[in-house]
Amino acid sequence: MSSDLEALSIIQPDATVVPAPALTSTDNLPAQHSPASPSASLHVSNLDPSVTEATLFEVFNMIGPVASVRVLRDAVSGCPLGFAYVNYLYATDAQSALGELNHSFIKDRPW
Repeated sequence: MSSDLEALSIIQPDATVVPAPALTSTDNLPAQHSPASPSASLHVSNLDPSVTEATLFEVFNMIGPVASVRVLRDAVSGCPLGFAYVNYLYATDAQSALGELNHSFIKDRPW
């Protein structure tokens, strides 16, 4: 799959083909959030069983844009296993979260 988006087009209702607008994503992003920035995941452990994906998203999204959160659960019982993965869009945000939130408390437990 090519990273060139020149081939994209928008089909208008009258069936004429109009070239897609040029992407200017780098114009509005800080240098550390360039499209070439790699994403990163954080392993969050020692979680209280009542911690949900929504709770973790709320906490970690304060640092930067979170792509996804997954609380791991037992395949049979569905009970939380006490750890999760938080995936950031940008590695710099994951690094910031690690520095700022590591060993902080979530539902009265340090992670």
